[in-house]
Amino acid sequence: MLKSFIEIPPESDFPIQNLPYGIFFTKENLSPRVGTRLGDFVVDLAFLDEQKLFDQLWSRFFVRNYQYRKDTLPC
Repeated sequence: MLKSFIEIPPESDFPIQNLPYGIFFTKENLSPRVGTRLGDFVVDLAFLDEQKLFDQLWSRFFVRNYQYRKDTLPC
């Protein structure tokens, strides 16, 4: 069983076993980037990739190619 180091309330819709992906930005950084929600937190996956924390090819592709997909896929 997966376990998070972040305390997640049992009633949360977003435990470590259910990570939704999306695009977000903050008022400090208006650049849209890929993130996921974990409990009540947004995890900045682009930042984690910059820190070289992704070893899996798919993870790197997903985070780094957001701009390409945004520009080429119909919404």
